[in-house]
Amino acid sequence: MKNLYKHDSEHYRFVPHSDRFDFLPDASKYGSSPQFYELYFRVLKIQIGEGKYEVLVTNSDLPFEGIKKLYARRWGIETSFRDLKYRIG
Repeated sequence: MKNLYKHDSEHYRFVPHSDRFDFLPDASKYGSSPQFYELYFRVLKIQIGEGKYEVLVTNSDLPFEGIKKLYARRWGIETSFRDLKYRIG
C-alpha cells in the first residue's frame, strides 16, 4: 500500500495503523492482500472572516451554500456546549 501511495498519491491515501479505520474486516492479517475501498468526499474551503478560512470534509451532496449554512448553525451549538462545560466545570 505504501508503494502505491508513493507512486500515485493522487488516487491513494495512506492510513497509518494508529488511525481507526472501521471499514477493514477484523480477520485481516498483516501480509495479506490489501483490500481497496472507494471513498467519495468533498473538501470545502469556507471564508469565516477577513483572511480566515475553515476547511470542511463532507460526503454530503448539498450545494456549497447549504453546507455553509449548516456549518454556521452547528458552530453555534458547539460554542453553547463549550460555554456550558466550562460553567459546570
